[in-house]
Amino acid sequence: MDSLLEDMSGMIDPVSLYGDQVIFYRNKFPLHATITWDDIVPVWQEERNNDQLRMLIPSYGSMVTENHIEYEGESEYPDWAVEEDRQQVLSTLVTHTKNCFNQRTLDVMNQEAFIPFDLQQVNCYSNVLAESFVFDTHKDPMSIFIIQTIGMSEYTINDNTYMLEPGDGIYIPRETYHKPRIFGPRSMFSYYWNPDR
Repeated sequence: MDSLLEDMSGMIDPVSLYGDQVIFYRNKFPLHATITWDDIVPVWQEERNNDQLRMLIPSYGSMVTENHIEYEGESEYPDWAVEEDRQQVLSTLVTHTKNCFNQRTLDVMNQEAFIPFDLQQVNCYSNVLAESFVFDTHKDPMSIFIIQTIGMSEYTINDNTYMLEPGDGIYIPRETYHKPRIFGPRSMFSYYWNPDR
């Protein structure tokens, strides 16, 4: 019983539950795959109103970089566009709390809990174009659990590549280097434990 109370307090070390290796889950979270842009876009505005919305853009000393994407069959720009237009890169939007999500999304989060205690902390990463800024190879001080909701994301971890589609999840232990890549509009939830846990 004491260990259960520790779990519920959020003090448990996730590595003691899931280990120190990456774990990939294919279609483990089908309810997350039902989340749509109608659920995500209003959250951007609410977090913006509360000065909580973050936009990933390169800055001095930052690990933010332009998403690497290659297009096949494109050799000319349309008459109405110039090369500079084609080089525009947009931010990835990052939300920081569960407070602005609608009730349906909160229900999905609660119904598909993947740990034996309520994990309250979540970031939502979203972008509308493949030409968006993302994190370069980096590690986090906390263990994270990523669940894809819209579109696709690719993660390269220790020379292995994992392609996440809606409903897929991946557990990444703390201090594990990982690099994301996106291919178009996408949204994913990054659940995380307390720092250093």
